[in-house]
Amino acid sequence: MCVLPIKPSLNYLDFIHKFVCLLQPTASVFAVSRSFPDAMIEPKWFAAGLATLILGLLWALNTLFSKESLRTCRLIAAFEISTTIVCSSQALLFLLQEIGVISAYGRFTAGSFDNVAGFASCLCLSIPLGYRLLGLYGRIYNVFFWSCKAICAIAVILSASRIGIVCLIVMTTLFLLRNYKKMLLVSIPIIITVMVVLTLTVKTNSSRGRWFIYCQAIEMIAERPFAGWGKGAFLENYMNRQADYFREHPDSEYAILADNVRHPLNEILLITVEYGLLGLTIVFFAAIAVLMYYKKHRTETGKLGLAVLLCIMLFSLFSYPFLYPFTWIMLAFALLCIFSDKIRFTKNSAIVVLFLLPLGSYYYIKEIRQELEFGEIQEKAGYGLARKMLPRYAALYETKSDDYLFLYNYAAMQFDAGRYEEAGNTAKVCSEILADYDLCLLRGDIEQELGNCKSAIAFYWQAYYMCPSRFVPLYEIYKIHRRSGNLSEQNRLADMILNKEIKIDSEEIRRIKEDVRNFMDLSSSK
Repeated sequence: MCVLPIKPSLNYLDFIHKFVCLLQPTASVFAVSRSFPDAMIEPKWFAAGLATLILGLLWALNTLFSKESLRTCRLIAAFEISTTIVCSSQALLFLLQEIGVISAYGRFTAGSFDNVAGFASCLCLSIPLGYRLLGLYGRIYNVFFWSCKAICAIAVILSASRIGIVCLIVMTTLFLLRNYKKMLLVSIPIIITVMVVLTLTVKTNSSRGRWFIYCQAIEMIAERPFAGWGKGAFLENYMNRQADYFREHPDSEYAILADNVRHPLNEILLITVEYGLLGLTIVFFAAIAVLMYYKKHRTETGKLGLAVLLCIMLFSLFSYPFLYPFTWIMLAFALLCIFSDKIRFTKNSAIVVLFLLPLGSYYYIKEIRQELEFGEIQEKAGYGLARKMLPRYAALYETKSDDYLFLYNYAAMQFDAGRYEEAGNTAKVCSEILADYDLCLLRGDIEQELGNCKSAIAFYWQAYYMCPSRFVPLYEIYKIHRRSGNLSEQNRLADMILNKEIKIDSEEIRRIKEDVRNFMDLSSSK
């Protein structure tokens, strides 16, 4: 049995422990850069990947050349403390943003995350860490620990993340009832069930919209239940299905709530849609195997691993935590905790890691260079240099022809540069891997410029039925009929626009309504 020292030694090995364990969570939580096309998520993945390569290098060198090996229990303890520091710092950043001391990165950002869902999952996954170390490192550690947890809890509550608050309640119950196993076995399932029911049944717009997405995803599963639709199928098919639904049910109560959806807001549903019941069964039995192993090899670190897995499971039911590298790191950490007694650092495994590191480094450097190039030309194209940037887009096309974000931007730049036929071809390739509201609008614009008004109208209608609360598709169709002199369709579209319910008021909507109203008034006065 591995026992933690009360006063850690300050040798080089201890330094490696702390450096490695601080580097990974910091990179996966705080990395943000506008040099990338996606300033909030992509940098986290690349930074976390590079941190992992450094971790592998240090571990392999230590295993090969040091007489003292890295002990799993010390590695786990160092990771707990480091991640607690990182996540409480993230919570503090969010609180400073909330009171206006630090500016937020964007409208929907929270801390250094693109939205509240990623932020809350980050903080909540760190909540189980550190409890088992209370009393080992003295009074100062205890004060530090509870301060960090309080900051994280306050930040999660202020973020108004419902599943984050559920996770806090569950973790608090686990801590308070840790010595009462029978009460714990009864209370945790009840709390989770009640919270899940409340989350789904409280009649907020968010809950109703989420329920609609779940229902559509379940219908997709019912059509191909065994093997699923394949990798990336949700992105490729969902929005077209949503459009079909609202085309058949134009008066649905969900129409005003529908938005551009790229994830079913449930990792279990996503797995089942893309890989069917077969994929879900594999995941289920893998989870059972982990639980059975823990049951036979109970340890304090194993209990910590189960608590982290519970947090991941809760967020997976109502969000998309695996979009972020921090969740994957915490998943690996949880498994390390559970299987810590079986993990051995051997020289043979270190040699394999050293052999694979150059390949991993080459891959990451290549990918980073491509994304930085993409980010640079995207930024310059936004300054009116679309035509000049096209050769650089074309140079990236071969390696990024399966990246819908790249294809959409490439088509948009071709459109801005007046290359309408080329833009149409690129947009068509993009539509083979992505069904999307904005892409339909772009294809409608392209068809308009090519003089194919009938095709343009079809794309605009598709965009409208994807998101029936939006005004732009109707306005574009209205303008086509206005220019062509089709009075009956023009008046019908004008009536739809002027009487349409507004989901979120904006300057654009007011401008559209004003233009339609002024033209109709002018026409009636003639």
